[in-house]
Amino acid sequence: MAFGVLLDANALVPVALRDTLLRAAESYLYRPLWTNEILAEVERTLFHKIGLTHEQAVSLVSAIQEAFPEATVEGYADLIDGMTVSREDRHVVAAAIVGYAQVIVTQNLDDFPQDLLDPYNIEVQSPDEFLKHLFDVDPERMVQIIIEQAADLLDPPYTPMEICAHLRLFAPRFADLVEARLAT
Repeated sequence: MAFGVLLDANALVPVALRDTLLRAAESYLYRPLWTNEILAEVERTLFHKIGLTHEQAVSLVSAIQEAFPEATVEGYADLIDGMTVSREDRHVVAAAIVGYAQVIVTQNLDDFPQDLLDPYNIEVQSPDEFLKHLFDVDPERMVQIIIEQAADLLDPPYTPMEICAHLRLFAPRFADLVEARLAT
């Protein structure tokens, strides 16, 4: 079984990043995990900050849940109060423990001090660090994911290099690796 990775809400909001992460999970490069609370935050952010309609945000989150029905972690509520990270992030660590995650992927690295995660054998990684790791494990597959991602976008169409340009905001080292492979 692939290793478990809890995706924080901020890793699931940006379109290109979310698409790349979920395509890598579909390729069995890792086992995605999240909670209903995380997905509710994604939905709120897509609606209130990104500008999707409420129906679009609900539909997107529902599609994510349908694509990965085994990814939702439950039964972690009893652990929340015992977590030593900030109050608003305790549910993330508790869910990572219950879901047997080895990694939490988040843009807010400072919210998850590694020394507080060490007792649970959980590592915190930025999206860039995580995608770079996946690239190191299977570079051909990760490049193919970007090629397929671009090919699936028709309105408007995107090239793989344009997908990398969007990913560069959140995963610049990963984007550099993919671009170097695409250029050869």
